[in-house]
Amino acid sequence: MPYDQTGGGFGSVLWERMIGHTIRPNRADGFLMPYHDLIATCRESGDDIAEFVVHVDEDLTHEFSYAAEHVSHDGAISALVALDKGVQKAATRVPGNWDHVRTWISERLAEVWRMRGPCPGLGSALEALGVANGTFVAYEMQHHLKPNENPWPAKGTIADAIDVDPRTVQRSIAKMEALGYVQRIERKAKAGDNLTNQYDLRGLVKAAATFAEQKIAIREKRAAEDKSRRATPAAFALIEGGKKI
Repeated sequence: MPYDQTGGGFGSVLWERMIGHTIRPNRADGFLMPYHDLIATCRESGDDIAEFVVHVDEDLTHEFSYAAEHVSHDGAISALVALDKGVQKAATRVPGNWDHVRTWISERLAEVWRMRGPCPGLGSALEALGVANGTFVAYEMQHHLKPNENPWPAKGTIADAIDVDPRTVQRSIAKMEALGYVQRIERKAKAGDNLTNQYDLRGLVKAAATFAEQKIAIREKRAAEDKSRRATPAAFALIEGGKKI
């Protein structure tokens, strides 16, 4: 997160950010894998702790390469499925309310699948096409959609959800209209009063097709490069007295 220093100083980058979470010891709304308990149990039983470690798919490694990073819907789904398998294994060694944890995982999976929707990557497409807070706009829209239905959330509803001024949302919608990404459809009540507009996003889906293909190609290229690096053994040389032998 870059910021500018006033007074003629140099710019810098903020690497740390405080975040909140719902993880608590009772695992009511989130959980941590019990690795410390598993390590102790494996030492006593002689089991290999590696059997209980949860890994993400190899082609998703770059999404989990930092301590905190946004992941794709597909990445989240893959991670949640892997976590469920890990929890099932952990439950055989560490006592706890793991049935509740698996229910929580299932609920999050259902939530992510809904967010993913029939057009996954809508938020990323909005961002790439120049729409401010596109990811959050897409997230809020999914709460107002039924199958094969155009969204019609009020601008104020979207603004409140992503914590911006309604005028920011209005400008973003106007920009998408000018670019042909969105078609606004006015709605009227029987009494003639204005209702919230409908938004036809077919133009956006069409425009994002090329972008989506590029993203897939980049992802596949990264996965191939990661696989190649892992397959290539590192070269080592013996150094003695400051000289390579």
